[in-house]
Amino acid sequence: MPGPLHQGLVYLLRNHPRLAFELAAQFDPRFTPPGQSSQTALRIEVADGELPDPAHAGTILHADGVVATLTEESFRPGTSIRRHRRRFGRGPHHSALAIEAQTSVDWFKLVSWLSHAAGVRGKFFCRGWTIVFCPISRVREKYQKMFEQEPRASPWFVTPEMIPVVTTVEQARADWPMAVLACVFHSHLPHIMDSILATLTVLHELAPSDLPIYIDLVTSSLDTQQLSGLPKYLLEIDFDAPLSRLEKRNGFYVRGRADGRQEGLAEGLAEGREKGIAEGRVIEQRRSLLHAIRKR
Repeated sequence: MPGPLHQGLVYLLRNHPRLAFELAAQFDPRFTPPGQSSQTALRIEVADGELPDPAHAGTILHADGVVATLTEESFRPGTSIRRHRRRFGRGPHHSALAIEAQTSVDWFKLVSWLSHAAGVRGKFFCRGWTIVFCPISRVREKYQKMFEQEPRASPWFVTPEMIPVVTTVEQARADWPMAVLACVFHSHLPHIMDSILATLTVLHELAPSDLPIYIDLVTSSLDTQQLSGLPKYLLEIDFDAPLSRLEKRNGFYVRGRADGRQEGLAEGLAEGREKGIAEGRVIEQRRSLLHAIRKR
C-alpha cells in the first residue's frame, strides 16, 4: 500500500497541477502554465488517471495524475483521433502531462512511462510527456540510469535543484504548494528544518482542512530527533475537523472504520442480548405473579 509520501505527493499535484507545468516548463518552455507567458492556454484541466495504451488497443493505463492546458472551452472529449489527425497540436488542448509520484524502484516503468507519454498525446491530441516526482535520491538515480542509453525515451525527472529554496514564512506564503514540494525534495539539505517550520506555519493559516495530509508529507523524511525538535503546536491536528476524501481512502481509516463497525455490531448484539434477557426475566416474573394471583 502506498505510504504518506506517495499519497501526499499525488494529492498535492492533483490539487495544484500548476506545479507540474511550472517544472515541466524547465524542460520545454511550451509547457509553461497559463498566465505566465504569452502562450494561448486559458486554464488547466485535471482529468482522470486513465490513459489509452498505444501498444494494446482497448487496454487502459493508469497514471497518478493526468493534466492538460486548455485553449478552447468547446472541447468534446469523445472526438476521435481520426477526425482530427491533420490537426495535431491545433485542437483545444495546448500541452498535456502524465504525472507520476515514485518512491520505490519498479522496472516496468522503463516501458510504462513512455506509454503514459503516448497516452496523454492520444487522449488530448497535443504535445505531451511524462513528468516524474521522485524525491528519494537513490531511487531517482536508479531510474535515471535506466534511461542513460536511450535519453529520448526518458521521462522528465524533477530534481531538487529545480525547486526554489524556501526558508521564511514570507517565501512559503507566496506559494505554499511549492513550499510543500520544497520540503519534500530538499529533505537532505541543511536548511530543511527552516523550510518545514515556515511551511507548517503557513499551512495552519492557508490550508487548515488539508493539514493531516500535508503534515505527514512535509515531515515524512524527518527522523525522531528532528521531529521532536518541531514545536508541538505545528503538528497538532483538529480531530473534529471533517476528513478529506484522501483521508477517507486511507487504509488505516478504512480498516479502522470496518473494525469499529464490527465492534459496534458486536457490542450492540451483546447489549441487546443482555437487555432481552433482563426484559425476559421481568416478563417471566410478571407471569408468575399473575398466575399466583389467579390461583387465589
